Amino acid sequence: MNQAQDEVVGFGFSKAKQLVKTDEISSVFSFNSRFSSEHFQVLAKPGIYEFARMAVIVSKKTAHHATVRNYIKRVSREVFRLQQPRLDGLDMVIRIRKSFSPAEYAVIEQELKTQFDRVRQKFTLPEKQNTL
Repeated sequence: MNQAQDEVVGFGFSKAKQLVKTDEISSVFSFNSRFSSEHFQVLAKPGIYEFARMAVIVSKKTAHHATVRNYIKRVSREVFRLQQPRLDGLDMVIRIRKSFSPAEYAVIEQELKTQFDRVRQKFTLPEKQNTL
């Protein structure tokens, strides 16, 4: 494997797995596929790569302090990092609707996993589904 392939294999969260360009994020918004819960709104669309990519958006209105916004992003990225093999080929933007604290971590983790499961179910291609 070359270095570029090494960066996207496994459970890491390399730069290649991040949506950073405005037009990439805008394309996910314009695809208009949204999944909402109490704390998150997950927007998703099929991507052009075989691996999942993601961006997290936390407004100052949602979390006033930078330390809180950074914590929220860190938790969201970690849950995504652990779930990414199940989300191959999707581009996602996670918008935070409501702030949360470290005391709520278990609930938040389960809520975001549920959203990822909903996304995966919607975008699972027929040839990838297991038939019994």
